[in-house]
Amino acid sequence: MATTLVVDLIKRASELLYDDTNVRWTKEALLSWLNAAQKAIVLQKPDSHVVNEDFNCNGGTTKQSLPDNGLRLLEVVRNVTEDSTGEAISVVSRDVMDTTVPDWHSSTPTINIENYVFDERDPKHFYVYPAPDTDTLIEIIYSKAPGLIVVVDHNTDSQTITLDDVYENVILDYMLYRAYAKDAEYSKNGRQSLNHYNDFANAIGMKMKVDIINSPNEQS
Repeated sequence: MATTLVVDLIKRASELLYDDTNVRWTKEALLSWLNAAQKAIVLQKPDSHVVNEDFNCNGGTTKQSLPDNGLRLLEVVRNVTEDSTGEAISVVSRDVMDTTVPDWHSSTPTINIENYVFDERDPKHFYVYPAPDTDTLIEIIYSKAPGLIVVVDHNTDSQTITLDDVYENVILDYMLYRAYAKDAEYSKNGRQSLNHYNDFANAIGMKMKVDIINSPNEQS
């Protein structure tokens, strides 16, 4: 759960830009870059903003769509309908399904899902087998788009950043990259902008490597 206040992060950015009174870079501009930073992070690292929740399947069809704010399916976990078996749902390739069960898209609807198919080229959709009925609930994990943060009063606002606090400095680097890019015609600012973007990109890359190394799936 995030504890970093949005207004505090904007203040830090202003101080680092030597613009405490926000003459050159307004608070509104810095806020817009904070929002852009969170979206950029989730785009590069989908598991930075994850939702694990029960999902009501579209009945009578194998094709399922993520909620409107969903960006990418990460995993289908298990059946959770009250009268279901509660069994885990396994991922399987489309080629295997098409070969072994050619008519799987017209399967008889059920509340017990056995498998799911996911194509990285179509991250907001997935297919389940057998086809679910209208009351089928399954547990899914997916990446969610950060909502737009709007600040009315920078003196009293208590909203926190959407992502975990561990991304605080990453967001800050992105904000500074965008701020200096605004004055990139000055060579010093151009270099500063590039440096902060590199810090942002490197932090995301290093976070990915650390997550992979420390994943429970990678432990012996």
